[in-house]
Amino acid sequence: MEMKKRMRLFCGLIIGLLFCLFAVSAEATFEAFKLFKETYPGKKPTYYTCAVCHTGKIGKKGELNPYGQSLGLVLPAKLTVEQLKAAESLDPDKDGVPSGKEIETGTLPGDAASHP
Repeated sequence: MEMKKRMRLFCGLIIGLLFCLFAVSAEATFEAFKLFKETYPGKKPTYYTCAVCHTGKIGKKGELNPYGQSLGLVLPAKLTVEQLKAAESLDPDKDGVPSGKEIETGTLPGDAASHP
């Protein structure tokens, strides 16, 4: 009986820890997304997706595209306006257009196939 209690407690702690880790990661992603939208307002709503910084349709940790990597974000640190502005002059997807120009025109700064 004592072994079952310990096992339940252990499993509960592991599940709680995993929940906390995913909740913090999701919150950080939401905050970064919100900051990007506030820094670069006025785009079509369809522009503001995870694909701006991530390789997949859903922003997963570790799946950053070249633009996302160029921001120099090291989790769990929060993204700053300064990081966004510093990345504007870079061309991380190597398509010949700086990130700031791509954001201005509504193309994806981390996708070489998406340029003005």
